[in-house]
Parts: sequence; C-alpha cells; structure tokens
Amino acid sequence: MKQQIRVMEQNSQEITVQNITITNEDFNVLQDYQAKLCRKLEWVETDKKKIETIVYTLLSTGYLHEGNYLDVLKKVISIYYRMRKKLTNKVRDQQLLASIIKQYTMLSGMGIESLFTRVEEDWKQRRNEWEK
Repeated sequence: MKQQIRVMEQNSQEITVQNITITNEDFNVLQDYQAKLCRKLEWVETDKKKIETIVYTLLSTGYLHEGNYLDVLKKVISIYYRMRKKLTNKVRDQQLLASIIKQYTMLSGMGIESLFTRVEEDWKQRRNEWEK
C-alpha cells in the first residue's frame, strides 16, 4: 500500500506542491511507535484506523516537510495519546485531533517542541467544555 499525499509548502515568494509518499514501511514504523507508546501509557487502542486518521489529518495540513515528516508524525501521535489519557471520555477523538491540528497550524508547523504544551493549555482553557 503506497499512499501519495500532495501537500502545499510555502516558500518565500511562491507556493510549491511537494509530494510526500507514505509507504507500507512508514506505516509499519508509525504503527510500531503507536503500539509501544500505548503500552507505555497503559492505553488500549481499539480503533485500528486511528493511526491512519491521525496521519492523514496531519498530512492534509500542508505543513510537513519530506525531510522530517516521520519525526513530526511520531510527535503528534505521542501528543494525541498523552492528551487522550488526560481527558475524559466526553471529549471526542475528533475534538482532540482538531485541537492538535489547530495548534500545529497556528505556527505553520513550527514549534513542534512546544506543541504538547500549547495543546494542553488549549484544553485547560476549555476545561468547562469537557468536564461537564
């Protein structure tokens, strides 16, 4: 299974289309990472398509670079599960993923090191929404 995703990358004066290809090997790497992370967090993932949802949602933002996209995807997967564990079941997966993508795109994919903190702050500010 070889999936090709077209993403937009903005250079200083032009927008160029860049192809990022997610191969079976890439998915295997990401699935292995997901499995190890879930074991570490003592989380049981029941949705086999969750990894695809996370990956394709992030790829569709257009803010990934072909040189480091696997590292960024791993980081986002980690943030997703760390936050998922902190939030109640009242927060839907789509809401959490939308929050992560919002914070990621707010800085055009930059500042990945602080993405978890930004997402966590977003949910702290929205506490009334998800604690009810």
